[in-house]
Amino acid sequence: MNPIYTAAFLTPALAPLIYQGVSTWFENPQLAPPGLFKMGVIGQLYKLLIVLISLAAWFSLLGLLFTGTFSLLFAIGTFIFGFIVGVLFLSLHRNVGFFNLLIENLITPGVLAASLFAAHWSAWVIFSVAA
Repeated sequence: MNPIYTAAFLTPALAPLIYQGVSTWFENPQLAPPGLFKMGVIGQLYKLLIVLISLAAWFSLLGLLFTGTFSLLFAIGTFIFGFIVGVLFLSLHRNVGFFNLLIENLITPGVLAASLFAAHWSAWVIFSVAA
């Protein structure tokens, strides 16, 4: 499978979850994980790095779609499917307590951002080797 499709699926599926998990840390510091403030400046850099990776994923996806070799309709369909999965996960996050705790802890947004980074990194590496 073309890695562009993987990036097209994971970006709309994971980015809203990352934003939702990190936005609580910015909006209401009392709900942030206690370890985040014990980390001091490193904790603040951790928050910013997560936000920047998830924001950069959208621009990376745009670059892949303009320069990559793929089927446009399949990429759009994969993006729409990823968007639907992302909406489903956001709905679960807001309505099911377990998913709320799962997303708003200290580690999960970082893991999601790392997996998003890895998907885009592999897509660009495979694209640059194939070109």
